[in-house]
Amino acid sequence: MEQLVNFIIRPPRAEYKPEHDLLEQEFLLKGRWYQRKDLEVKNIRGDVLKCSHYMPLERPEDRPLPCVIYCHGNSGCRADASEAAIVLLPSNITIFTLDFSGSGLSGGDYVTLGWNELSGGNK
Repeated sequence: MEQLVNFIIRPPRAEYKPEHDLLEQEFLLKGRWYQRKDLEVKNIRGDVLKCSHYMPLERPEDRPLPCVIYCHGNSGCRADASEAAIVLLPSNITIFTLDFSGSGLSGGDYVTLGWNELSGGNK
């Protein structure tokens, strides 16, 4: 039983290297240039969460753009958002994605399947 519980709350962590497995810092897609801005936020438990925001290098007409917040699955990571970014960016929809606590390159030991994430998260 303990093994089953550990598989759920501590699945194998997705391992990746941002320089190889995320879209590049600046990249060309369908004739337009886009960028990936990486940032870190700290949740209320003090875990550092690794995040990326994909957006055009230049906003059309300097107006705000809609943003999809991409949430990976139980054993996923922010690299999973690359396909969504490739589909959404040409429609002027930005993508924000993160490694949840206990996942990918973020801090934290356990995946809570949304339980801790419900409390908001950032200081």
